[in-house]
Order: sequence, then C-alpha cells, then structure tokens
Amino acid sequence: FHDFAPLVFYDLKQLHGVSVEEYLFSLGPEKVLGNFFLGTLEGICEVVSTARSGSFFFKTLDQRYILKTIPSMEDELLRLALHSYHTFLRNNPDSLLCRIFGSHRVSHKGHRANVIVMENLFSAQLPIHVQFDLKGSTVARKVGAKNMSPDRAGKDVDFLAYQKTLRVGKETKAKLME
Repeated sequence: FHDFAPLVFYDLKQLHGVSVEEYLFSLGPEKVLGNFFLGTLEGICEVVSTARSGSFFFKTLDQRYILKTIPSMEDELLRLALHSYHTFLRNNPDSLLCRIFGSHRVSHKGHRANVIVMENLFSAQLPIHVQFDLKGSTVARKVGAKNMSPDRAGKDVDFLAYQKTLRVGKETKAKLME
C-alpha cells in the first residue's frame, strides 16, 4: 500500500471539513483499505461504470466516498496537476470541481491498482432516480435512455435529451449561475 501526497490530501480534507477520524472511519484498515490488502471487497459496494477507460467505481458503505480505480496514465496526470488542483481548491473552496481526498496504490499478489478517493456528492438520504457523468463534450458521450438506470450514469448527450427539470436549492443554483 502506498499513499501519495498525504500532506496535500490532508490539507484538502481539512479545507472541506473532513477530519482524519471521519475519513478513517469510512476507509480505514478495518474497513475498505484493509480489505484491499486481503483481496476482498467487503466494506464497499460496486457502482456500475460506463467508463471506457475500464475504471471501476465503488462506494463506501456509509456512502460518503467513491473509490475509483484509475489507469497509470491518469494517475501520473493527477500527480502532475496536483499542485495546481490543490492551489485552485484552496483559492476557490466553493468550486464545483470534484473533491479528491486521497490517491493510493494498492498491491496484492503481483497485481496493483491505482485508487483515488473522492467525495460522494450523491450521499443524500433521498433515492437517486437518474444521474449523469458530465464532461462538457458531446463526442462519444451517450449511453442511451434504454441503458440508463439509477446505477448507471447517463452522459452529456443523454443529459441534453433529458426532458425533466432538475431541482436544486437556491445556494446551489447561485453557484451554478456564477
């Protein structure tokens, strides 16, 4: 197990009100990360992925975090951009960018996986009926209505075709309109 840039990610967690205790309660050795060592997936539940990269997504059982396996190239890119990402979030704490709270490499029996830990923006108590993975492009960004479900995110083209109103609170609306 290797923990990348622990001080940077510690600062990002603190900046967004996540204590070390809370983080470890969701991901600690007796939960998710320990089970990776043992080669089991206890302590997490898989989220269906539409990623072409082959990445897998998992949620912690308390729904607070999403773990995403990432290819080596994406891991390298994260490390190259980490200083700028950290600076941007320090200067823009209300940014709508996804919050990454950890970058780890897990090795087991000759296999290794790069894993990032992100805040789960969908940890609400209400059921999620539809979700979208938006990138800001329409090139190869369609799942199709027949293939969408609460567990499978639509993409940009699907969002543009979505015929329902999205309701957000006043504060969120103000942030989105900035």
